[in-house]
Amino acid sequence: GNGRGMSMEDSLLFFQREFTKIITSDQFNKNYAYNIRHMYGMEGKRASYTPYNCKKIILGSQPPGNGDHHGCPFRHYDEANLAGLLSKLKVGSPSDRKNMVEMAKKSNSPNLACLKHFELTHPKAATLPDISMNDVGNHPNAWFAASLSYNAKASGSSSSVVSPEKPMLVQS
Repeated sequence: GNGRGMSMEDSLLFFQREFTKIITSDQFNKNYAYNIRHMYGMEGKRASYTPYNCKKIILGSQPPGNGDHHGCPFRHYDEANLAGLLSKLKVGSPSDRKNMVEMAKKSNSPNLACLKHFELTHPKAATLPDISMNDVGNHPNAWFAASLSYNAKASGSSSSVVSPEKPMLVQS
């Protein structure tokens, strides 16, 4: 295994789907596909990496610059940009969005805002079997794994996409 709870192919597909909402497939393949293959040890020195947990991303000294696609919007966006993004993505109601911005910015709890975002974008997730929400808001992989499992359940697929008996490696 690669310690990430998802295959390199799944990663490439997921990120290509997400990123090509904002960039072209060619740009994705040129700028990001190599990095994903590198992370999985398929390029360069061929070592597999464990992604950072949210605490490390939030406390990290490298805030994303203009045009970068790393970091945490709940931590690195200012109030106006965060509110604009949540509104553009139609996450929850206007009061839900206001609460998330306040959690992230005024209460300095980006992880709780992230968990709230997950709950709003995955209705009833907490009540479904086989969906572990333990680390949603604490590790990007946990958010992703819970989302994959939720979407598999929602589409009627019987098996959980990420099996709970194969825990993801979390760097602290």
